[in-house]
Amino acid sequence: MINISRLTKRIAYVTAATVMSLSSLLALLPQSAFAVQTQVQSRQIKMSTSAAAATSVTYEVKFNVAQGYSAGGLKGIVVEFCADSPIIDSTSCTNPNSFATTSVTLTSTAGTMDASGWAATTIDTAKGVAITKAAGNSGTITSGDTQTITLGGITNPNAVGTFYARIYTYAATATATGFLAASGPGAYLDYGGVALSIANQITVTAKVQETLTFCVFTSNLTTGVSCPGTVSGMKLGDANGVLASTTTAYLTSTNAGTPLYAQLGLASNASSGVTVRAKASGTLTSSTGTIAAIGSTPGDGNCFADSSTATVEQFGFRITAGSGGTGTQTVDAGYSCSAGNHSFDSTNLASSFGDPVLTTAGPSTEPTTEALVDFVGKAATTTKSGVYTSTLTFIATGVY
Repeated sequence: MINISRLTKRIAYVTAATVMSLSSLLALLPQSAFAVQTQVQSRQIKMSTSAAAATSVTYEVKFNVAQGYSAGGLKGIVVEFCADSPIIDSTSCTNPNSFATTSVTLTSTAGTMDASGWAATTIDTAKGVAITKAAGNSGTITSGDTQTITLGGITNPNAVGTFYARIYTYAATATATGFLAASGPGAYLDYGGVALSIANQITVTAKVQETLTFCVFTSNLTTGVSCPGTVSGMKLGDANGVLASTTTAYLTSTNAGTPLYAQLGLASNASSGVTVRAKASGTLTSSTGTIAAIGSTPGDGNCFADSSTATVEQFGFRITAGSGGTGTQTVDAGYSCSAGNHSFDSTNLASSFGDPVLTTAGPSTEPTTEALVDFVGKAATTTKSGVYTSTLTFIATGVY
């Protein structure tokens, strides 16, 4: 006969042993075995540069969550960088060629994970980053929501090639901050792998040479003319080039005859501009004498009024800055005389490098109206007859 009592006891013993065996087996399984784990979608990591060994690089981690989270359900995100592979749950993760998150910072978070209260810390010997929310709840997250995390202060691998990232999300802050790849990822919720690459850079080199266009020319026009131009001898005086003692003669637009303008064409890419200096062989001079330079003290370099007094000799010039181009021309105060006034600096015009008369502040194009040099000349009743000349040389110097 079957002893029912003994059979019942045996079944109870077997059941208890089975439960104990299952409990022991479950205790050996990783915590992640109990969670519903899903792969994040549309995952990507953008780098601000792919240059090897670049520092202070910005990484933008972006993905769509696969499952929904209630408010406070997401407390940590780990991004682990490996040279080996993007394989989730792998306990092998070699540092990708001196990659480092030692100085990582959290620049911003965006999406339904809530934009505030998150912090980034380096983990796992600077191979990874834990982004955690220490206080307050994350927002309610719906499946498919896009989350964006921007990290700064990362050092790129120092060799060209592919490396990988593993993304995990956590319900517990401590699990994220205590992450160690060698011990396994722990109880994560969502996951995903990403491949990244370090690439060579292309350096493009081009040269721009220093330029200076400068010319001195004469024309009866003040617009529509430009370098190089031509030079005609300039004659002060009447139609025959004769100075009078009672009339001041000009080579300007006020000249009674056909005007002829001495002009300075100037353009340069000099970063600190160009200085034009003038040198003169002297005032008007002939074999028999000279005509005094203009000035309260002749040749003192100050603007002085033109005279019509019969006993006064005068020779000088003034300059009007060019206009209509890129950049600004400035005439030196000694030659920026108003109409009816001129100047002549006998000392500086005779110096080794000449007298600065015109400058530009930086790069400039040739003006549509060039700088004009306006001469004045006048004889006195006692001026000896003869052919009087003066040669002016203009020198342009760029500072690059």
